[in-house]
Amino acid sequence: MESEPSESRRPLVNRRLLLFSSALFALFLLDLVSLNLLVPLDSLIHGWVQEHRTCGLDRAATILKDWTTTPYATAVLVLAAAGLLAYLRRWQDLGSFFVITVGAALLNEWVKEFVSRARPSALSFVDYGNSFPSGHTTSAVAILGAIYYLSCPSLLAIRWKRFVGMGIVSASVVMIGYQRVYFTHHWSSDVIGGLLLGWGWLLFVLAALHGSIEKKSLLGLGGAFGTAFLALWLVPGYRLNVASPTTFRSIAASQIDLTAYPPDTIERGERRLGKRHLPQTIWRFLKANTAIDLTLAQGKNYLLIFAARPWVPSRQHVCRQVEFSLNGRPLKTLILMDGWRDYQIPIAGRWVSSGKNQLAIHFDNHVSDSLLFTNLEVHVSAVDG
Repeated sequence: MESEPSESRRPLVNRRLLLFSSALFALFLLDLVSLNLLVPLDSLIHGWVQEHRTCGLDRAATILKDWTTTPYATAVLVLAAAGLLAYLRRWQDLGSFFVITVGAALLNEWVKEFVSRARPSALSFVDYGNSFPSGHTTSAVAILGAIYYLSCPSLLAIRWKRFVGMGIVSASVVMIGYQRVYFTHHWSSDVIGGLLLGWGWLLFVLAALHGSIEKKSLLGLGGAFGTAFLALWLVPGYRLNVASPTTFRSIAASQIDLTAYPPDTIERGERRLGKRHLPQTIWRFLKANTAIDLTLAQGKNYLLIFAARPWVPSRQHVCRQVEFSLNGRPLKTLILMDGWRDYQIPIAGRWVSSGKNQLAIHFDNHVSDSLLFTNLEVHVSAVDG
């Protein structure tokens, strides 16, 4: 059986791919213009994912994060596929692979420059770059899809192999997209946008440029991307500002002062948590039971906002259960795993006393174990309690 469509069928296949590509780009534009309307849905999905975290999911997601957020695995995958195409002397396929992978990354970055949307994370060392669309998802669809279509043409000729290959690619993209939401780097609509953008670009190149990529077309494509970036840089007013579902970007109603607590209970330190960022104040909670004072006003609902992670000298992977209570009332039980993560705990107004309130933090303390906190703030919540 032939691994490629016959010459008589090629125009029909290309038309179908172009039609499908146009539909995907149309859905991408619909997702873009609907971002403000999708704010409640994004918030709901974000809250559900964070509410259903477990130690097992954290470990699995961390392994996936290590594989997808470092450039090494992606670079090895791209170079291996390109090397295979070059070894087989399939130069047109190699050109298409180059345009798909590099073009998808450039297209994604241009859209990010055009659409200014804040990321979910409140962590200053994570909160950089625009959120829409998800670059990891865009690149995953483009790279894995290009490898599937170009490096393994024999898979397309046999139905069961074709379905298995598509299943592997789809499962990989879904896992990467879910990981981006799980680690609070993107909203769900960002991931959907990245999927549609990468998929649409992949099919467009396969239909419109595959088999006819030359030096002239590459220069033209590079010039188009360069002009688009230059236009946004020179005229930033053309950028699109969209709403973010983030609820904790308002001004804090109360800063939590931890300087008065004994150093053997809460220890203060400074740490540079991200590249090219200033050091941040880190509070190390040393006791398994620690109570801190919150000055609040009655009649309002609040959100306790912070970032935290366990601390163990051995650098082993740990999963710590932490219980929070206010004035003796249980608030929430959180699961803390390795790595900094945003957390928000709702505080119902009916539980708040006027003036000082006592927030108790309890965790299972092991030998030399403790918790690290940063950015501890209390915000007024817009949600009725």
